[in-house]
Amino acid sequence: MDRRLWTGENYQLKKTMIQNNDILDNITTLYEISLSIGASLDLPENCEHFLTTLLSRKSLDFASVWLKESLVDNDKSNSNRYVNAFALPSSKSTVQVIEDTHLVARALETAPCYSIGNQDPQFNEFIQESNIRQGGYALYRLGKIGFLKLYSSKWSEPLSKIELNKLKGVIQKFAVSLEGCVSHQISLYESKIRLQMEKELRDKDILYGSVIEELQEGLLITDPDTEIIFANPRMEALSGYQLSELRHKKAYKLFLPPEKWPIIEAKIARRKEGVSEKYEIEQIRKDGTVWWSQINASPYYDEQGNQIGIIALITDITQQKNAKDQLKKSEQNHRLLFNQNPHPMLIFDPENLKILAVNDTTIEKYGYERRELLKMTIKDLRPQEEVPFLMKNLKNERVTRSTHCLKDGTVIYVDITAKDINYNNCTARLVLIQDVTARIEAEEALSTTNSRLQALLQNMQAGILLENPERQVVLANPVFCDMFGIPFSPEELVGVDCRPFAEISKGYFKNADTFVGQINDILTARNIIVGEELELNDGRVFERDYIPIFSEEQYLGHLWQYRDVTNKKKAEKILIKARQKAEESSHAKERFLANMSHEIRTPLNAIMGMQRLLEKTTLTDKQNKYLNAIGISADNLLVIINDILDISKIEAGKLELEQVAFDLPKMIRHLRFTLNYKAEEKGIGLFADIDPNMHAFIVGDSVRLNQILLNLVNNAIKFTDVGKVRVIAKVTAQDEASQTVHFQVIDTGKGI
Repeated sequence: MDRRLWTGENYQLKKTMIQNNDILDNITTLYEISLSIGASLDLPENCEHFLTTLLSRKSLDFASVWLKESLVDNDKSNSNRYVNAFALPSSKSTVQVIEDTHLVARALETAPCYSIGNQDPQFNEFIQESNIRQGGYALYRLGKIGFLKLYSSKWSEPLSKIELNKLKGVIQKFAVSLEGCVSHQISLYESKIRLQMEKELRDKDILYGSVIEELQEGLLITDPDTEIIFANPRMEALSGYQLSELRHKKAYKLFLPPEKWPIIEAKIARRKEGVSEKYEIEQIRKDGTVWWSQINASPYYDEQGNQIGIIALITDITQQKNAKDQLKKSEQNHRLLFNQNPHPMLIFDPENLKILAVNDTTIEKYGYERRELLKMTIKDLRPQEEVPFLMKNLKNERVTRSTHCLKDGTVIYVDITAKDINYNNCTARLVLIQDVTARIEAEEALSTTNSRLQALLQNMQAGILLENPERQVVLANPVFCDMFGIPFSPEELVGVDCRPFAEISKGYFKNADTFVGQINDILTARNIIVGEELELNDGRVFERDYIPIFSEEQYLGHLWQYRDVTNKKKAEKILIKARQKAEESSHAKERFLANMSHEIRTPLNAIMGMQRLLEKTTLTDKQNKYLNAIGISADNLLVIINDILDISKIEAGKLELEQVAFDLPKMIRHLRFTLNYKAEEKGIGLFADIDPNMHAFIVGDSVRLNQILLNLVNNAIKFTDVGKVRVIAKVTAQDEASQTVHFQVIDTGKGI
C-alpha cells in the first residue's frame, strides 16, 4: 500500500514538474517574442522580426500578416479587401488579396481567434499557400486593421481555446505595434502630401500671379455686396479704369446704362443662390465707347462653404460679335438665296453622298417630301446607268449635263453646278440644278424644224432667197438658182452680196430700167408685198413676195420668194374665155325659158279663166268637184312654170322671197284636198294636223312654202304602199309679233 501511494505521489510530482517546465518554457517563449515586437516603426521590418521569432520558438511552418487594403494603399481608401502585407517564408504565399466576404476573413467576425484542421471539410477554403495537404491553421484578429494567419503541419486537429489563448496576449501587443506602424506610415504619407501640397500651393501662387497678370480675359472679384475688390490689368485695359477707381464700386453700375441694371441685379440674385452663368452684354468704357463682352460669372466660397463674393471672367468679343453678325447676315442671305432660289438646290456629304439639305424648289420639282429626300443619296436621283458618270465627275466644279429621275418616274435633263462649302462645320457640296429639258426639247424641235424647213425649202416649187440686213445671202434653194439660170449651188451662194446680182438680173425683165430701183424702194419701206407680177423678156411671168423679218422690233433681214406663174396666167386667160361663153349660154337659156313660160302661160290663163266662168254657172256637185280639180291642176301647172322661172332666177342670182299675208291653215287644208285623190288611189290615208294656236294669217311666201310641202307630200305618197301620210304644222315658239312653225311630213313607207 505504501508502495502504491509513493508511486502515486511520484506521478503527481512528475506531472507537476512537467507542467511547471512547460509554463516556464512558454513564459520564456512569450518573453522572447515580446522582445521582437515594436523594434521598428517600419511595417515590413516589424513583421519580419516578430514572425521570425514566432516561427522559431513555436516551430511553425508558415505565418502571414493580412491587413486592410485601405490602410496600406492610399489610392484605395474605399476598398474592403485584405492584402497579404507580409509572409514568411514569402515564397510559399500564392494569394495576395482576398475579399472581406472570404471564409478566412469571416472566421474572425465572432471571436478574436480561430483554428481549423485538415479534417474539416472547409479546410481547403483556408489555403492561400503552396503545397498544403495536411496540418492546421490558427487565425488571430489584429485589432481593427487585419489578422494574423499561422500554419503548422503538425496541427491535424484544431487548437483548443487554451492553446489559442497562449499567444493571444503577445499577438494583441503585436497588433498594437502594427497599428503604430500603420499610423506612422499614414503620418509619413500625410506629411509628404502636405509638403507636396504646400509646394504646389507656392508654385500655384506664383503661377496664378503671373497668369492673372498675363491673362487675356478681364478678371473681377467682388465681395458679398458685389463691390469690386480686385481687377487684373486686362480688366483695367478693357474698361479704361484703374484698379483704384474700380475698388468698392458696383461693376454693373459703372459699366452699364441704368436701363440694364435690373437685368444684372436679377443675375446677381441667381449668383447668391449658387448659380454660375455665362452671358453676353454690351458695356461702356470710361471714354464712352461701347464694346461687347462675354461674362463668365460664378460665386466663390470660404472653407466653411459660405459665399464670400463673385468671380467673373470678362472677354472682349466685339470683333467676334461683329464677325458673327456679319456671318449671320451672310448666312441669312445665303439661306434666303438657297431657299428662295427658283432653281432646285441641295447640299450633300461628299463622303457618303447623303443629302443634307434641300430647298423648296427641289421638293416641288422632284415630287418628294423633304423627309424623303433627306433619307436619300444623290445617286438615288440618277438613272442607274448614270451613276458611274456621277462618281467620275463628283469633284468637278464645271457645269455638267446629266439626267435626273423625278418621283413619278419622269426623266429630265439637268445642268449641274457644284461647289465645296462648309456646312455645319463639315465639308459638303452645294449643288445648283437647272432643268434644261424644255430647252433641249426646244433645241431638238428647232433642229427638226430646221431640217424640215431645209427640206421644204429645197423641195418647194418656188425660188427662195433669204438675205441679211447687209443684203448678203443667208439661204437659197435650187429652184431659185434654176429660175434665174445661176450656175452655182445654193451653198455656194451663201455670203454673196445680192446688189451686184440684182444689176446682172435686171436684163431678164421687161422693166429693166426700173427693176433695181423698185427693189431699193421695197427694201426701204420694209412693207410686206405678196403676189407682185414680173414679166420676163422670154414670155415667162414671175410672182414675187417680199417679207421683212423682225425679232422684237430688231430687223434681221428679208425673204424673197419667186413663183413661175406662166402656166397659171395662160390658164386664167382660157378660163376667162370659157366664162364668157358660159355667161352667153346662160343668158340664151334665160331668154328661152322666159319665152317658153310666156307661151305656156297664155293658154293656161285661158283655161283658168274658163274654169272660173264655169264656177259661176249652175253645176251639180260632181261637176263642181271636177271643176275644182281642174283649177287645182291648173294652179299646180302654174307652180311648175314658176319653178322653171325660179331655176333661171336662182342661176342668175335674182330669186327673191315674197312677203305677203296668207291663210296658212287654209293652204295646208287645200294641199291635202289637192293630193288626197292620189292617196285614195293607193288605199292609204292622208291627214293634216294643224296646231290650234296658229294664227289664221301670217306674212311670208305662200307659193314657195306650198311648193316645198307639195313635193314632200308627193314623195311620201309615192313611197308609201300601206298605212298613212301625215302633215303636221306645230307652233314651237311665239311672241307678240311672230310665231315659229315646225313642219313635219311623216309616212309609214319604206323610204326613198
